[in-house]
Amino acid sequence: MALERESGLPLWRQVHGILLKEINGGVYRPGERLPSESSLSRRFRVARHTIRRALRSLQEAGVVRTERGRGSIIRDEV
Repeated sequence: MALERESGLPLWRQVHGILLKEINGGVYRPGERLPSESSLSRRFRVARHTIRRALRSLQEAGVVRTERGRGSIIRDEV
């Protein structure tokens, strides 16, 4: 799924939405780690700061938990 750079919707919000759809669709399961920030940055062709913002938003929504040195992990309660 590609980002719509001319849509006016912030890129981090688009990344958030795509990852949330993938999590809810079973691409990533509870307890599983999301790809690294640098991997997601390459996938979406955005700066790592954009990925960090999207991941922080997923964390604030209770979808993932972030562990230093391990990355973002899907919460069991999703």
